[in-house]
Amino acid sequence: MSNTSTSGTAWMFPGQGSQTEGMLSGLSAAQPLLKEAVRILGPSAQRLTEPRQMTWSTDLVQTAVYIAGAGAANALKSRGVTPSAVLGHSLGEVSALVAADVVDPLDGLRLVFERGKAMTIAGKKTPGGMAAVIGLDSEVVAGICESIGQVWVVNYNSPDQLVIAGSEKSLAAAAEKCLHLGAVKVKRLAVPVAAHTPLMEPAVESFAKVVEQVEFSPPACTLYSAVHAAPNADPDEIKQNIVTAITSPVRFHQTAESVISSGINNFIEVGPGRALTRIIGRTFTDTTVTTAGTDSDAERIANEQTDRPLEVAR
Repeated sequence: MSNTSTSGTAWMFPGQGSQTEGMLSGLSAAQPLLKEAVRILGPSAQRLTEPRQMTWSTDLVQTAVYIAGAGAANALKSRGVTPSAVLGHSLGEVSALVAADVVDPLDGLRLVFERGKAMTIAGKKTPGGMAAVIGLDSEVVAGICESIGQVWVVNYNSPDQLVIAGSEKSLAAAAEKCLHLGAVKVKRLAVPVAAHTPLMEPAVESFAKVVEQVEFSPPACTLYSAVHAAPNADPDEIKQNIVTAITSPVRFHQTAESVISSGINNFIEVGPGRALTRIIGRTFTDTTVTTAGTDSDAERIANEQTDRPLEVAR
């Protein structure tokens, strides 16, 4: 097939929490990376071949979500489909780096595994969790967190969907107060650490050492960072953003706004689940969104691209 490209299309990669049972089974492009994970990462990675993915530890869940995202990206590229921009939600930022040719897929695998391991260790030192807050203004939620302490707004997914994270006691108190002040729903997430908070600080130093050992190249397409909600092309700054993201909020909504303001209004969620697809579709009405989590999805998208004229990606 001739090489086509999705000019005006952004690929977005989901993070931990998007995992689904069997997410690697319908994606042949993920299998080589899965085999390499078992070979490179040692005995613990053997569990990646188990069917019951939902029982995995944080480091294995993050590794599996990465493999699904990188595999889906490869499924698209092997069919001649490429992005003009990429962005990631939390862990998904590493998958975005691979899609933009900033890091090699095997280096991305190592980054994700070490990231998950460092966060798991930090979570054992300072236990905590995360919860989604629906239907309450971000400033109100931020005020609640500040008044309680040891809990923070960590994901800005949309104007009416936030995620808070912190210590167990503070998270429970904040959830109760959010409901009291009018939140439609507060839902505990299946993430056993207080990601993107200062409680993850113990993970930063060890992960930074791993990042420094990996070669980062300038991105082949526009790469957006959810740390600053802006594009970044400097490899050294990209490295810093990946490390900083461990303790910084995920500004997904603001990043999507930046993508749209650049003239892009087509999105593909690359990887497992449909969480980002639902957020974009509900929040930005003048966009088109689809998902690519399986071989059949990639084939469908490739066929759709060849059915209409495309501009050359810049």
